[in-house]
Amino acid sequence: MEKDRAHQELRALLADPATGFAALSGDEFFAALKQACQDGTANPALIADCKRRITSHEVGPRELHQVLFAASDRHAWAGVRALALAAAGQVPGTAAAASCSACTVACDSRTPIRYA
Repeated sequence: MEKDRAHQELRALLADPATGFAALSGDEFFAALKQACQDGTANPALIADCKRRITSHEVGPRELHQVLFAASDRHAWAGVRALALAAAGQVPGTAAAASCSACTVACDSRTPIRYA
């Protein structure tokens, strides 16, 4: 019940055009971003703040993963997706962490990844 209420509150936040996403904490922003990606929502204010957070290095692998792999509206998220891809390649370990958060295979994360 608590989880359903939290999802409803996030959906209301995403639907409100007056929402100031810049005022959200990192965890609150991530929750809103994740909910938007799950619902297929392309809120222009959320997308703009995501762009701001990426360019100011305020995001980590979990946010980059959402933008790169979970955001469904390719056109609306295209600019932010390009920034996320560039950001993932700039910091050692970020790209692997962003993709590992999507992985469903049980493994020892200390095992080197071998590319064919």
